[in-house]
Amino acid sequence: MSIQVHHTISLGCRCHTSYALKYMGLKKYSCPFDWLACDIYGVLEILKSDFTEFLKPEHLHDHKDGHTTSCGHKIYGNTFFHHFNPRVKEHMDYYIRCVNRFKAVKDLYSHEHVLYIHNALYIKPTEDVIYQLHHQLQRYRGSDNFTLLFIYYSDSNASKTSFQVSSFVGHPSNVMLVDASIRQPTDGVVFTHSDDIQGFCEFMFANFDFSEINPNPFNMSDIDEESSYISGICLQ
Repeated sequence: MSIQVHHTISLGCRCHTSYALKYMGLKKYSCPFDWLACDIYGVLEILKSDFTEFLKPEHLHDHKDGHTTSCGHKIYGNTFFHHFNPRVKEHMDYYIRCVNRFKAVKDLYSHEHVLYIHNALYIKPTEDVIYQLHHQLQRYRGSDNFTLLFIYYSDSNASKTSFQVSSFVGHPSNVMLVDASIRQPTDGVVFTHSDDIQGFCEFMFANFDFSEINPNPFNMSDIDEESSYISGICLQ
C-alpha cells in the first residue's frame, strides 16, 4: 500500500534531491537543505543545534571555488552554500524563510504527512545515524507523522538502474531505507542518465501516493526566485 504524502522536504545531501522533486512536480516550497552540499552528519548537527549556527555571518566565508554566487561555512564545509550566497541580503532572506518554513510545518500542518528525503551519495548509513536523524525529525514534527526516506547509492556505474528497499534490523517503522544502483554518477545536481531519473520517479510513485499533496502551503515566490538565483542548472 502506498504511503499518502502531503509534503516533501529534501534533506540533501546535495541538490539533486530537490531537483528530482521539482522534476516530478512535487516541490511545493523551499526548505533549508534544498541546494546545499551537506552530508548526513552535517544535517544532524544543524538539526541538533536548531539552526543556530546555520546563518551566523561569522561562519560564512568564500566558497572553495571562489564563486561569488556561492559561499562556504566554517563549520559545515567550504562548498556548503553551493548555489546561494547568504552574504547577499536577498539570499540571506531566502534562507531565513526556508528555516522558518521547516520549523512551521509542525505547527501549521501537524495532521499532514511529511516525506523527508536524504540521498546519500558518499556515506553508507549506520544504524546509529538513522536513529539520530529519526529522533531529530520526531522533535521537529512533534509526532511520528512522517516518513524518512534514506537512499544510499551503493553502485554508480551499474549495468542497470535499481532502487530496492533494504532491511535494517530494528529501525523505526516510518523509516524506509533504499539501496540504489545507477548507471552513471550523479553530478550532485541532477541524475546524468535518463534511466536513473526514470528509475527514481518510478520508485517514488510506486511507494508513495502524492494525489493529495498540499499544493500551496506557503508563499511560492521562492520557487521563482530559485530560477533566478541558482546558476548553471535548469529549473524549468
